[in-house]
Amino acid sequence: MYGSQDSLLQRLSVTTRAGSITVQKVIDIDNILLASINRKYRVSQAGGKWILTRQYRDMKKLLTMVSKKGRLDPPYRIDIQMQTFIDIDNPVKCIQDSLQAAGIIDDDMNVLQLNVTKQPLPKGQPGRLVVYVGTV
Repeated sequence: MYGSQDSLLQRLSVTTRAGSITVQKVIDIDNILLASINRKYRVSQAGGKWILTRQYRDMKKLLTMVSKKGRLDPPYRIDIQMQTFIDIDNPVKCIQDSLQAAGIIDDDMNVLQLNVTKQPLPKGQPGRLVVYVGTV
């Protein structure tokens, strides 16, 4: 589906240790429409405050629920593989927020390496998301 480095990561279904890097597959979900960072906030009608949109909250909740549990020690490496029609960088923040909410990472500021691979789909077509988290 993706390049040779990504093929290696796809085969990892449990925690493995290669040198000083530990990698876990934490999310693997099909038939998903990813939320875009462009739709993260909206202005409330009562008070004009910025609030998270329902789409963003629902995506974060879904990804948090399907994430395999187990905290890793920082610093982190995150590998994201997705099939989607939206821009490659748009769902990254929601994915990192979900990993933090699930307790897999302590804080997304401790992500030192981020690799994102996208396989484009026609607009509106559900895709796939696979996320690996490792320690550096």
